[in-house]
Amino acid sequence: MRRLTTMLTITMATTALQAAPPTADDWWTTMGRYQGDHILKDGESGDVIGEFSVEWGVPFQRLNYRYHSTGGDVATTMTGFCHWDETLGKVRFIEVETGPDGLVTSVGELADVDDATLTWNIKSWTEKE
Repeated sequence: MRRLTTMLTITMATTALQAAPPTADDWWTTMGRYQGDHILKDGESGDVIGEFSVEWGVPFQRLNYRYHSTGGDVATTMTGFCHWDETLGKVRFIEVETGPDGLVTSVGELADVDDATLTWNIKSWTEKE
């Protein structure tokens, strides 16, 4: 069964390189700074809870990313990509995740950027067996 979850605005704290929404000419500088392998740790225990990897699928056109949890009861895996959407005039991402909520598909667009925050508008669909 599919259901559309409410539209979310998610704010990700980060150090932005620019103080305005990206354009077609510079979007890759905003998103490209995440390139590489990242380890996520629990804020209280310091235990590693996941690994996140970002790479250019097509340089300066499509950024691929993937995540998988480590430890915990239910494993979570996610993969997606990010690109400049000419029609929207914004950065857009599409991802698929499997985990405790079953299969979750999400699409989002970068709504705003300031000196410390990226703000995303996201729509997600879930499908549980």
